Amino acid sequence: MRLTEERFNKNGNTVYIVEKQYQANQKLGNLENTEDDLGLDLGIFAKLLKYGGYIKTVFGIEKFKIPNGNIDFKGKLFYVITEHTLRTLLFKDYGVTWALTKEELK
Repeated sequence: MRLTEERFNKNGNTVYIVEKQYQANQKLGNLENTEDDLGLDLGIFAKLLKYGGYIKTVFGIEKFKIPNGNIDFKGKLFYVITEHTLRTLLFKDYGVTWALTKEELK
């Protein structure tokens, strides 16, 4: 359920007006709790699911995808396939052993 209304200010910039402050605070709190449980920002998580990412391997930095159904939310980990390997990664290791871009791992 959307709790904000998109409007434009006099400069033409998009602004969001909160229609129901209490419900917005509750929703934000729930999202933050989910991020704390995962150990990962939900925006990064969404991009990870959609695009995959990059991982450091003995072969260098490789692109990976997450095969369908290979996420363990209780264990806070996921399984990936690269050209050379099948690996288990932890959400909390974002930016260390895996990332959304090659540049983040260099």
